[in-house]
Amino acid sequence: MKIALTLSLLSLPITVYSAVGGRCSSFWRNTGCICLDRTVCERTWGGVSIQGTAPDWPCPDDPGNIWGCQISPCRGSQGNSCQWRDRCVIPVAGEPAICPGGRDFLCCYLTNDG
Repeated sequence: MKIALTLSLLSLPITVYSAVGGRCSSFWRNTGCICLDRTVCERTWGGVSIQGTAPDWPCPDDPGNIWGCQISPCRGSQGNSCQWRDRCVIPVAGEPAICPGGRDFLCCYLTNDG
């Protein structure tokens, strides 16, 4: 009986949410977009919240309050933007953590090539 119950529980659909603070998906993936609570994006980080439209939701598997967030300039800086490490050409050195997302979301100097 326990085995049958366990197997039936394993077959139930599971809702998976991507982590808050993760990279946006779809069209927004390479735009310096991070999934954050809309209010935190705007009030804490001074960012622009992006709800998106179907089928290009920036954070499609997250709760309704989690939107894409683009932060430019970085908090406490000018002429820079928060970018994912693999898109950051020149990181801003010697500054405190001024972008959310840990070590993978950095304050970077803006360049002409994006």
